[in-house]
Amino acid sequence: MAIKNDTEIYYAVRVDPRTGELDRSETRMGTREAILKRGLRIDPASQSFCPHEWLDADGFVSQDLAKLHPYPHQAK
Repeated sequence: MAIKNDTEIYYAVRVDPRTGELDRSETRMGTREAILKRGLRIDPASQSFCPHEWLDADGFVSQDLAKLHPYPHQAK
């Protein structure tokens, strides 16, 4: 089965309630739905794509699943 980058993902960011500033210390990437469900904001500049096989049940990228379904990189 071919692995394809078919799922749009973003970095999740927190918003400081006192200042309204974005806190980019969150290092997880996930789908729009997963990020918003957690009450986080989407960093629109971080748009990327990954195989859907890499997403856990909550919609965030899982390193363990990425290892199980490696993306084949071709050297040229």
